[in-house]
Amino acid sequence: DAVPQVPGGPPPPEPGMCPPTGNVDGTMVEPCASQGWDVWFYGDPIADGEECCYNAEIGCAVGRPFLVDDRVRTARVTSRRDWKSSLVCDVDRLSPAARRLLGAAWLEDAKLEHASVAAFARLTLELMGLGAPPELIAGSQQASLDEIQHARDCFALASAFSAEPLGPDCLAVSDALTTPSLIQLAVTTFREGCVGETIAALLAQEQLQVAESGAVRATLETIVEDETRHAELAWRVVSWAVQRGGLEVARAIRAAFEAELRVAPSAPATSQLEAERAEHDALRRHGRLSYDDRSALRIQALREVVAPCLSALLQQPRTQERPHVAV
Repeated sequence: DAVPQVPGGPPPPEPGMCPPTGNVDGTMVEPCASQGWDVWFYGDPIADGEECCYNAEIGCAVGRPFLVDDRVRTARVTSRRDWKSSLVCDVDRLSPAARRLLGAAWLEDAKLEHASVAAFARLTLELMGLGAPPELIAGSQQASLDEIQHARDCFALASAFSAEPLGPDCLAVSDALTTPSLIQLAVTTFREGCVGETIAALLAQEQLQVAESGAVRATLETIVEDETRHAELAWRVVSWAVQRGGLEVARAIRAAFEAELRVAPSAPATSQLEAERAEHDALRRHGRLSYDDRSALRIQALREVVAPCLSALLQQPRTQERPHVAV
């Protein structure tokens, strides 16, 4: 669908004067409130009357999203070099269309990984506010550092495909920190971590299996290892919350899982599907999966990984440790 960046307000945009696609505010798109999905934008902006319109696709989220009032927040994109890692990616043999698609996809991943730094920083404070054990707080702190490296690698790839240095601008953090109840922490951690990061780890593993680019593979190898550890941290946090809060917390987690199973995201625009099909091989060589593959993987993750882990957690004795997430 074409998504307006700003409804009304400023004078009608002149042709070529719309803000670049990378700066679209994705929080205006609310296809669903699931932490297993995100929205990313592609193609050139279109001036339509008083609005700037952009093409949007809904796909599997990358890692722990930074949510405020159930909306994903990411930073706008600007020209900067310091958020690029030292990765070098060969793009000379790619078509302009493939470069655009790859640049948009890796840029959206970079924005989400960057926002995950804030998500874990917030988790650390929430855990401290609820008197969590030190190992959970240490795990959250380490995860925040991991996400910095993920973001830098993804920005390096996005910059290579886009042929310009790209990095994050300021991230809006207003109203992002509250004092959650134990139930709220457990449900949020389940949705963002047990679901979101389990899917992220499985998605990255699948991407790694098809990727041929050395720079892409190096990025994905790190992400697979780290996101698996982050998912395990989420299960540890939820396990601690259930043992501390008992049946009331367990019921809330079960309800959150049932809600995830009911999510039915919209399909991408036809133009995006056609563009992906035309560059299918190039996208796979550089670690990008089709919409259908990503959707199927999310369902598989919920049924074959999240469901049995949740069942084991809810049936465990109060003194037993959390289940191990095998990816």
